[in-house]
Amino acid sequence: MTSLQAQRAEDRTGDPTGAPRRPAELRALAHDHLVEARRYEMEAQELFAEAARLESSQALEARLSPDDAAAFLRVKRGTLNAWRRNGRGPRYVMVGTKITYLRADLESWLQSRRIGSTAERRDLGAQ
Repeated sequence: MTSLQAQRAEDRTGDPTGAPRRPAELRALAHDHLVEARRYEMEAQELFAEAARLESSQALEARLSPDDAAAFLRVKRGTLNAWRRNGRGPRYVMVGTKITYLRADLESWLQSRRIGSTAERRDLGAQ
């Protein structure tokens, strides 16, 4: 028997000679594996729950009040309100009468306002 065959026999039977395990040993081994599998399953469930909590909190953090959005853009709130009334500012979300801004929309709007030359600046004046 080669060393690889001996290793496989030991893995399968628990005995380097390849002798079969006794039922009590097999039950104990199966129980140990089951306990370990349940522990891993519980850990996985906890990790999934933690990921869901983090995603939820990040989604809430991504929504900004008009005051926070104005601070993010470094403008006065009145300027942000005027942009919204005139359709010139960043996209916003309105639920009932409450206005919020998504951080991703603010960042996207800022990106759209990037200027590479003064010729490009004239084009932004209409926005």
